[in-house]
Amino acid sequence: MEKQNMTKKKLYEIARKHNIPGRSKMSKKELISAIEDIETVNLTEKSVAGGDKGTSAAITNFPSDGINPEPEITLPEKYNVDTLVLLPINPANAFAFWEVTATTLAKYTGERDLSKCKLVLSFFISGENNSQMERIAFSPVYDIGNYYLNDSRINDSILWAELDAFYNDGKRINILTSAKIKMPSDKISTDTDTEFMQINENSEKLLEYSIAGEKIIGSGEFIHRKMKMFSSYNTAKGAQ
Repeated sequence: MEKQNMTKKKLYEIARKHNIPGRSKMSKKELISAIEDIETVNLTEKSVAGGDKGTSAAITNFPSDGINPEPEITLPEKYNVDTLVLLPINPANAFAFWEVTATTLAKYTGERDLSKCKLVLSFFISGENNSQMERIAFSPVYDIGNYYLNDSRINDSILWAELDAFYNDGKRINILTSAKIKMPSDKISTDTDTEFMQINENSEKLLEYSIAGEKIIGSGEFIHRKMKMFSSYNTAKGAQ
């Protein structure tokens, strides 16, 4: 029977079976529309569940963006590789991370725990050619972790880290050593490369660039202003 020919009471009973919300306040026209909507949804779901190759099933199964969702990737807590890496951050800060595998740990402790010794992470600096080597920081650590070093002494130095096993009898054995890295410097360069002119040696040339074709009319103030504006002028590369 066409829904338009049904009584409102009959339509209400159908709406109640479909558990359509707000049905008691709907007009006959609104009841028909709500019932047809819910029946269309139910029909599509049955078609997909039954393996229907029709249009509705195809549209429903097709990804909206055309891309299959990527599976979630969980990073492992350990990689089971003996590692000690040191990275520079800025002239006064560096970052270290490490991992000692259970096999290596057992080799030095006789067990897979730290009951017979302690692991200690130390940081060393030196000047060029390994001159004036100094241990500037150390800390007891676990078999895996990371450490942020903040120390102004590492500025412009050679820096490296060592992971050692310290035994109860005072014996120390090195387990891991990082690569040596050259820390950046926050010092002003003392390079006097001739590419960069000094104003007292090249004043005439500098003035020629600065006035850019303007004629000097004998004004000392004008010359002073121009010299001040271009006091760091780089003649080899041109005006910036």
